[in-house]
Amino acid sequence: MNKEVLIKITSNDTRVAILENGVVQDIIIEPNTKTSLVGNIYKGQVCRVLPKMQAAFVEIGLERTAFLDTSDINLYQGQILLVQVIKDPVANKGARVGTQLSVAAPYIIYLVNYPNHIGISNRIKSQAERQRLKQIVSEKLATMPNNQHSSFIVRTAAEGISNENLCADIDFLCKLWDQIEYNSAPVYSLIYKDLSLEERMIRDFAGSSIKYDNDNDNIENEINKALERKVKLKSGGYLVIDQTEAMTTIDVNTGICLNLEQTNLEAAEAIPRQLRLRNLAGIIIIDFIDLIDSQVLKILKQGLAADSVKTYISDSSSLGLVQMTRKRTRQSLKDILCETCPTCGGSGSIRKINND
Repeated sequence: MNKEVLIKITSNDTRVAILENGVVQDIIIEPNTKTSLVGNIYKGQVCRVLPKMQAAFVEIGLERTAFLDTSDINLYQGQILLVQVIKDPVANKGARVGTQLSVAAPYIIYLVNYPNHIGISNRIKSQAERQRLKQIVSEKLATMPNNQHSSFIVRTAAEGISNENLCADIDFLCKLWDQIEYNSAPVYSLIYKDLSLEERMIRDFAGSSIKYDNDNDNIENEINKALERKVKLKSGGYLVIDQTEAMTTIDVNTGICLNLEQTNLEAAEAIPRQLRLRNLAGIIIIDFIDLIDSQVLKILKQGLAADSVKTYISDSSSLGLVQMTRKRTRQSLKDILCETCPTCGGSGSIRKINND
């Protein structure tokens, strides 16, 4: 698959469009005043433990305490520990953090203080290539001191990459972590800050074409389309996408298309892209036309399989509704770029003037 990354830097934010075979599939916007905290590592202190919820709140020096899942670890109030942000704060909720720390390079992810393990990206399908990559990392591990505490994940971009480049990434990451002074750092301090959005794109899309788009409107046109409520399909049908606080609903309509099956198939192909473009998350309900066949679900699942964000989809209900969830990783495009209408309060309608 041919991937291309367009980057646009303005005085207010950085905007990125990710294209696959010439079609925009993902849009990421990071305001200059509110950069993502994901990947940052803090030295924090447990301020509250909730055993029944298998959770704890950790003070890391931000406006709100961070939430930590403790289902596989034991903590006590007042404990000092290192945590890494895995989900940005949203609305009135603090950041979500984890105790499994990692730092990334273009081809390798280093899992810090994790028992000896080598993982290979599931997106690398060739068994011969998986074996080659695992052997390279294994041989490198054998030459490293204290390798029983070293674990690495080989990223998708590493497919076909030389031994020298992979080993260079491992050396870089180990040196990077060794330079972090976390023992002497004060509590509630940031000990590692991940790269900016621009730098992350250069790192995470190594080998892809990366261009700067400041002189044309390619990204802006795609953003404007992704903010529209109505999405046209090829044969005359259309989607209506409504984003609410509780869930997102997607209504499939025939429009001028008389072929119901064709409309459903086109909708199943278009919906995964719309979810990625708008970064829709949480509960998503899709209302296809009448009862749908297995081919529609198959196409929908194939499209979702290409999504880097975790999704879960159920079979259709007796009403023809498909229920699915998509993991929330950052704010939706609408939440970043739009604000509630001061006239209607977000309802989309106001009372008629002549209505007593």
